[in-house]
Amino acid sequence: MSIVLPAIINSYTKYANSGDGENGSNCFLDSAIIYDEGKEIQGKADIASWLANSQKKYNYIIEPISFTQNLQESIVTNTLTGSFPGSPITLNFYFKIEDNLIKTLRIEPASNAFNSHEFDGKIVLVTGGTKGTGKAIVERFEQAGATLIFTARTEPEDKMHEEKDCRRYFIEADLSTIEGCRKVSDKILEKFKSVDIIVHKLGASSAPSGGFITVTDQFWQEAINENLFPAVRLDRALIPSMLQKNTKKAVIIHISSIQRTLPLYDSTLAYAAAKAALTNYSKGLSKELSPKGIRVVCISPGFIETSAAAGMINRMADANKSTYQEARDLLMNMLGGIPIGRPNTPQEVAHLVAFVASNSAATITGTEIVIDGGTIPTI
Repeated sequence: MSIVLPAIINSYTKYANSGDGENGSNCFLDSAIIYDEGKEIQGKADIASWLANSQKKYNYIIEPISFTQNLQESIVTNTLTGSFPGSPITLNFYFKIEDNLIKTLRIEPASNAFNSHEFDGKIVLVTGGTKGTGKAIVERFEQAGATLIFTARTEPEDKMHEEKDCRRYFIEADLSTIEGCRKVSDKILEKFKSVDIIVHKLGASSAPSGGFITVTDQFWQEAINENLFPAVRLDRALIPSMLQKNTKKAVIIHISSIQRTLPLYDSTLAYAAAKAALTNYSKGLSKELSPKGIRVVCISPGFIETSAAAGMINRMADANKSTYQEARDLLMNMLGGIPIGRPNTPQEVAHLVAFVASNSAATITGTEIVIDGGTIPTI
C-alpha cells in the first residue's frame, strides 16, 4: 500500500533512516521538542544528536503503514525494524506542523500492534470507506492482509487503481438509493462471488439545527435512507452467497452510534432514531444468522475526532472567537462530557472493528459494543 505523507514528514523519515542528524534537524523549528521514551529532546542541536545516535545504536528502518490527520496533528503509524530487542515494533508518531516545519514529535508504542497476516484471504466490504473512520477501517484491514472492497458516493483522491495484484477495489455508488445498493451487490457477486466480512460504516445526518420542528418528512426519510436501508439492502443481497460459501467464520458489523441511547434533539434526532433502528435490526439479524455461522455485531462509537469533526470544531472556535481546545471542550460538554477527556480517534474505532471481525472474537455475536470514552453515564 502506498502511503502519501506530507513532504516534511517524508523528509524527516528519510533522514532518520539514514542517520543524517544535521539535515534531519532542519525538518524542525528551532524550538521544536521530541518526546520519546519518557525523554524530551529540545532544540535543533539536541535533535540532530538524537537522530544520529539513535540510528547508530539501533540501525533501524522506519516504514510507514498508515497515516491520518486532523487540525491538530498528523499521525503516522510506523513499523521499525532494527537491531533492538522486540524488533520489529509498531510505533505511532504524532507530528504537529507549523510553517511547514515540525513543531513537536511524540513517539509512543502503538497499542494497535497487530498481525499483518491476520486477514489473509479474507474479502472485506466497507461502506463509506474513503474518509474518516471508514478510511481508517479500510486501512486497518488492508494492513492485516485482507482484500478490500469499499464504497462512497465519489471516488477518493488517493484511490489505488485496480491492478492484477491489487487488494483494494473501489465502487462508486450512492447507497442511500435502491439502485446504488444494487450496483454494489451486483459488482461484488460478479467479481468476488461473495464476501467474508461486511462493515456497514456508512451513516450521516443532514438535518438542520433548531429542534424537532425543523426536521421535515424529507429529513426523516433521508436519515432512514442513509443509516438503515443500506445495511438492510446489502445484507439481503449478500447474505445468501455468504451462507453458500459456508466458511462458518463470516462476520457482519453494523456501525451504530451512542446517539441511539443519547439522542441530541437539536439537529440529529432523526439520525439517532435511525441508528436505534439499525441497532435493533442488527440484534434481530444475529438471532437468525449466528446458528448458521455468520456472527452479527453492532458497534456504537461516541464522538470521533475525524478531520470532518475537527473542521466543525474549528468553525465553532471561529464563531465563538475561542481556541480549538475551548471549542472542543464545549462540544464534549454538549455530549454530557467524556470522562477520559478526549474523543475517539478513527484508528481506535478501526482496531475495535478488526478485533470484532477476527477469530479472537469468535463467540461475540448479537451484542452492541460501545466505544465512547465513558460518555454514556449509565450501565
